[in-house]
Amino acid sequence: MSPINDDETIGVFGYGSLLLQRSMEATLGRPYAGPRYSCRLRGWRRRWTSLYPNETYFYRQLNGATCYPRHILYLNVEPADGILNGVVYLLNKSDLPGLDEREAVYKREVVNVEGVDADLRSLTVYTYVGIPPYILKGTPVVEEAAIRSSYLRIVDEGLNELGPDFRQEYLRSTDPAPNVVIDDQVETE
Repeated sequence: MSPINDDETIGVFGYGSLLLQRSMEATLGRPYAGPRYSCRLRGWRRRWTSLYPNETYFYRQLNGATCYPRHILYLNVEPADGILNGVVYLLNKSDLPGLDEREAVYKREVVNVEGVDADLRSLTVYTYVGIPPYILKGTPVVEEAAIRSSYLRIVDEGLNELGPDFRQEYLRSTDPAPNVVIDDQVETE
């Protein structure tokens, strides 16, 4: 049986920070009371290639100097051999503008998911895929593209919610994080 209730219901496939339900709720501006379905995408892989322009996050260098990386590096999905796991949230079409705003350096793309615990074949499911010029090419250096340690904690918390089997599948379908992780801080006024 399909979980779709009406023509306004869509799915959003989360594969990074949206693995954490609290992250989705922050975007929606309300609690998410619906189900989260474990799903898989064939022909995709999770990679550290999405660049977001940065003017907010900084880190302290060993000499105490403040450094703002030019970009923050986030997870992205790219076509590749293999199977990628994630979660699908059931949302209303009216929720998409808020998600589009959050995912400003990504495009919303329809994907075919394989439900692990539900049949989602009749549901339109979107995920967010990085767009040029916000795609990392080559090996990053921390001054140009850094990964926030706070982002890693968000993804880790989401994986904790989803359990050890989900985490193992996540690790198999995700490139290792490059060595550009910063202990990110934000200016307080």
